[in-house]
Amino acid sequence: MRYLFSLLLGLAVALPVGAQTYNTGREARQDVRESARDSRQETRGAVRDEAREARTEVREDAGVVRENIRGEVKDMRQNVREEAKDARQNLKDEVRSLGEGAKEKKGAVRSAVEQKRGAVKAAIEAKKEQFKKAVEMKREAVKAKVAAQREQLTERLGKIKDERKKTVVTKIDDRLTQINANRVKHFAETVDKLAAVLAKIAGRADTASAGGNDVSSVRSAIASAEAALASARTAIESQTGKTYAMAVTAEETLRRDVGAARHALESDLKVVRHAVQSAHDAVRAAAVALGQSRRGTVPTSGTVTSTSQ
Repeated sequence: MRYLFSLLLGLAVALPVGAQTYNTGREARQDVRESARDSRQETRGAVRDEAREARTEVREDAGVVRENIRGEVKDMRQNVREEAKDARQNLKDEVRSLGEGAKEKKGAVRSAVEQKRGAVKAAIEAKKEQFKKAVEMKREAVKAKVAAQREQLTERLGKIKDERKKTVVTKIDDRLTQINANRVKHFAETVDKLAAVLAKIAGRADTASAGGNDVSSVRSAIASAEAALASARTAIESQTGKTYAMAVTAEETLRRDVGAARHALESDLKVVRHAVQSAHDAVRAAAVALGQSRRGTVPTSGTVTSTSQ
């Protein structure tokens, strides 16, 4: 009994002490938790403040960098614009200079070509006038010659009794003289036209040469055509001075005598016609050569019509 009482008494004493000890431990733990929480909050606050300051510094640095980049880009753009402007101006100046130089060169070439054309035209006109005067002199000489031959023919026809035959022979004599004059005039006009066409070909050859085309073959063809024209004019001039007198001897040979005069005229006109045709072919060859020098384009204005037969 005494033991039980002692035990109860001990418990009664121990319980307040245990309870006090328990409360003290709980308070200590509470203090630790609060201290840890405060420490965490302080740490978090410090970290947030540092992070905020770091972000602010980064933003400020980024702003400075952006401003610097913008300034550099602006300067670069300005420099590029100025350089492009200078380049365009230099290009314009060069183009203008080239254009002025080309214009001056073109003008000089055109002037030289025009002068040469004028000289060629003057030479052609001089040859034409010289040829015309020579033909006129021949015609005047022929008139006197024809008149003298007519008197001789009239005397010879005195042997012919048939008046109708006399009239026919006289008309044939006049007809032969007129045919010769007409054909000679036609051939002379044809040669003048051919010479005018050749002058155009020569002028266009000068223009093509100034443009850088090779016209050596054209020059050669023109020279050949000029020689052919000169030969044709010589033949025409010679034919102008010819007459065809009928050697009437008797009434029995009258047909033969008239036929001989007609045959002589036809033969001589064939010679002149051949010379004029040769000149025509030579001028046409020059036109073809000019077309070939222009890469196969034969100018239609250089086309030469065929001479009449």
